[in-house]
Amino acid sequence: MLVVLLAAALRLHDLGDGSLTHDEAWRVNGMRAGDLDMRRWFPPGQMAVSWTLQHALGTSELLVRLPSAACGLGAVMLLAWLVPRRLGLAAGVAAAACLAFHPQAIIYSRVVKEFGYEMLLTVVVAWAGSALIEHPDRKSLRVFTAVSIGAMCFGFAPVLLVAAWGPLALWSLRSARREDPELTRRFILAGIVIVGLAVSLYLWWSGCRFRQGIMQYFTTTEKAWPPPFHPVDTAAWVTDRSWALARYVFGVSAIWEPLATVLATLCLLAGAVGAGVLWRRWRVFVIFTATLLLIAVIAGFARQWPYGAFRNNTYLAPLAAVYVGCGIVELLRVLSVAPARVLVIGSLLVVPAVRAVRAAAQLTPDEHLRPVIAEVRPQLQPDDAIFVYYATDDAFAYYWPDPEVEALVQPRSDRGLDDRFEARFCELLERNRRVWLLMTHPFGDERARWRAVAERHGALLKHITSGTADAWCFVPHLDRAADGAG
Repeated sequence: MLVVLLAAALRLHDLGDGSLTHDEAWRVNGMRAGDLDMRRWFPPGQMAVSWTLQHALGTSELLVRLPSAACGLGAVMLLAWLVPRRLGLAAGVAAAACLAFHPQAIIYSRVVKEFGYEMLLTVVVAWAGSALIEHPDRKSLRVFTAVSIGAMCFGFAPVLLVAAWGPLALWSLRSARREDPELTRRFILAGIVIVGLAVSLYLWWSGCRFRQGIMQYFTTTEKAWPPPFHPVDTAAWVTDRSWALARYVFGVSAIWEPLATVLATLCLLAGAVGAGVLWRRWRVFVIFTATLLLIAVIAGFARQWPYGAFRNNTYLAPLAAVYVGCGIVELLRVLSVAPARVLVIGSLLVVPAVRAVRAAAQLTPDEHLRPVIAEVRPQLQPDDAIFVYYATDDAFAYYWPDPEVEALVQPRSDRGLDDRFEARFCELLERNRRVWLLMTHPFGDERARWRAVAERHGALLKHITSGTADAWCFVPHLDRAADGAG
């Protein structure tokens, strides 16, 4: 109970305080406007939930983040409830604690993205698949089919999770068909439905994302299907970044480098010990995990997903928590450490642990555009204008949908092109007495570069900043003295 309460505090406390980030605002605006193109970027179940909540309750920061946070908390609660049934109370508490204090799991449970859903779905699909393999009957088949279809409609990672159970389901069918011939036909029908839906959703999603050129590490053409296969390049990428990926999955990547290396090594040790325990007590879970990782690597060969960005692997955090939690309990048993002593020491470390995890996770996004706009708004003059950085457009539209003065939103095609920014900024400065340059979510060194470009053509009159959000007020050089005298 204490672990669940701490997990709830880390995921729900001050959930609506931070401004929406660029990515969050883009999702919320698209859902609110009923943009049909959003269906290419969101699973249909998440779209339905988000659209319903926004139209029924509103689009405040708290409400739009609440579904993901609730799912992230639900994953911890399910681990705390289901793992003890299989591996004992101590292993269940340890696994739930590992996920509850996982910094990346906390971060991505508190934002408007798919990762909170996917962590919960990982736990649900793993247990439904395990029940089907160990007890292949009509009831478990119906449950697994319903869970698989529902999970794939609410997340992208469940496509891989369901696929990982396929080989094991075919193996279990060998024994089941002798006892119940009708079950064989049901297995085949369910498999056709699940595989068809999985392939359709995966191609629909990955084709849209990677036609846009996102993270095309190994492909040379944008629309080729299947894309060119470069096993040497892919293997090199996995080799170069596998240690960093392991640190991310174990939740120790957001801290000091040497300490992260030590903690990741300890997690690998505990995970290896946990794998030995699971192999003896829950072998099907180990086989499922190995199959899942193999399928994920194959998917990475084809479309660089989920390895294109570490955050796409957040769905593995609950599985890693089970391995590490079991390993910790086994190591304590081998070392003859009394559970009561562990409980007392753990209770004393709860507060510093929560503070450390909260600091490492950076729970509140630092793109604080809301307070910046709140400070700029009263200072506007009738002949002012606003120049909106291209990666600030969605957050600007969310917090300031109807500005009182002229607003120029920079096209995203200007990314990295200083000359285009310079031309647009100069044009706006010529037509208006003062220009406010709003910027958040800057890419690379564009914040410093583009401010320098703006200062070549205008004098900086005011600067308002909060986190990574900035508002600079520029006036033409000849007007600086007049403004100062006024």
